[in-house]
Amino acid sequence: MAAYYGWPAWEFVEARDLSTHKVWVSDRKETLRTITFLDYWLLFQYANGFAPGADYFQLPSARGADWRDREGWILVSVKPTTEEEQKQREPEFRKRIAPWIDDFGKQYHKYVDELNGMIAKIKAVDMEKATDWDLKRAFEDWVEFYVYAAEVHFIWMYAWTIIFTQFEDVCKELLNIDKHERLFNDLMGGTDHKLLQTDRGLWRLAKQAMELGLEPLFKSTKDNKKLLTKISQEGKNGQKWLADLREFNNEYGWRTVTNWDVSTPSWVEDPSMAFPAIRAFMDQPEFAVDKHRQRLVEARGKAEKEVISRIPEDDREWFIKLMKAAQWSSVVGEEHIFYCENYSNALGRMVTKEVGERFAKAGMLDDPLDVYCLTPEEITIRIILRFDAHDTVKIRKKQHEEFRKVEPPPFFGNPEAIPETFGKDPALSLAVVPVPRVRPELKADLYGTTAAPGVVEGIAHVITSEEHFHEFKTGEILVTLETSSSWTPLFGMAKAVITDVGGAASHAALLGREYGLPVISGTVEGTKKIKTGMRLKADGDLGAIYILSK
Repeated sequence: MAAYYGWPAWEFVEARDLSTHKVWVSDRKETLRTITFLDYWLLFQYANGFAPGADYFQLPSARGADWRDREGWILVSVKPTTEEEQKQREPEFRKRIAPWIDDFGKQYHKYVDELNGMIAKIKAVDMEKATDWDLKRAFEDWVEFYVYAAEVHFIWMYAWTIIFTQFEDVCKELLNIDKHERLFNDLMGGTDHKLLQTDRGLWRLAKQAMELGLEPLFKSTKDNKKLLTKISQEGKNGQKWLADLREFNNEYGWRTVTNWDVSTPSWVEDPSMAFPAIRAFMDQPEFAVDKHRQRLVEARGKAEKEVISRIPEDDREWFIKLMKAAQWSSVVGEEHIFYCENYSNALGRMVTKEVGERFAKAGMLDDPLDVYCLTPEEITIRIILRFDAHDTVKIRKKQHEEFRKVEPPPFFGNPEAIPETFGKDPALSLAVVPVPRVRPELKADLYGTTAAPGVVEGIAHVITSEEHFHEFKTGEILVTLETSSSWTPLFGMAKAVITDVGGAASHAALLGREYGLPVISGTVEGTKKIKTGMRLKADGDLGAIYILSK
């Protein structure tokens, strides 16, 4: 097959690319989220943020990620630096990371304020009433925000993964512990952030719905759009609850189904999308995070005292400063999704939905959704000039269908080079590319990256989409490809979480710690080897999974 959508510059050429990189890994995690051509195009632009992030800090060991397209699937590797480049970058690196170690919050919120300013500008536009020129400007403002949010995303990502890695190295040297130890994990727990605030708000909406007598409707009406209509017909109680839902969505509803799906509605556009989470929270008498919060805060305080007491007095001031900066990992590791991915896609949907409707009305497209078969450049020029897009859409739809039939191999090149290659880039190794800790002496059925500690036994339930949330039962072990922000209600019901992809700082890992759950990320084949109904032993301390019964 040719390069995806005719992009030869990005096409993976095995002979060429394996001569410069020892190994390339198929990025199933992100590629599977791209529903349309425009989603995939935008993911490629987002991936370009790796290089500016690494360059921002002058990371000595790597110049960010390298990306290729192979038949509609993204392959990723690392751009290593030469020994000479490492020497040149090292002094500047120390200079640039220092402000983040000194006051991570100050540096972080500087970018939050910038993004919020750009977000407010786009939100303020009434897309339906906008002239074509104003709609064009709004679209261009969104593209500018999308690109800048990607750069900020990776500045944040490199900041916390670099500091987290440095802190782990210090802990290894001075305390003989690493990120897989419970003591280390206790140091990182008990935080709060936008995604947990979102979940807390959803839980409160669930409790309010029950108090207002709406629970029977939620339980009996599985079609969420029909449920929205029924609630609106429930008199004052229904109207009150929907008003509170709208108020909640104005703050927290700027999210779509996955991270790279500008083509799908946000909760602001379709409030019924929040119903699977609200329905799941109805079965939880307490908000699990708050239930565990005090224990986590106490464990963190106890762990801090213990590790500080073991640090030589001359090193304590530096150690404490580095530890406090590393503790931001739990906040930024989750909250960047709120400000970057969620807003990028939800705002994009708000603009492109109106563009698609105008294009279809003008006869340029058969369906408003066909706008997601075009690139931003192709969209921008058509907002004013109204060029027909039927031929382009036809070609893109056919290509998309063909490429989505392809099942990519997990890697190209030497798999034994994965730890060395991706270990050079902390952002990739901690959050993106799974490197299972295979320990044959454990005789486990599956191995993953130890993500959140704890050992449990329970019945597996494989869930692959939000549509099946209602099938999940409290006390089961959640097994899935990966989790995103919309999956968090299940964390309050699950006994443990197992994912195919993601590293020690993935969404599942960071959130599992706050929910008090064992999490084993990056098992690669978890959803293939584990079937619903199997009894498992999930060992989050060792990153091992045992199938006890089939």
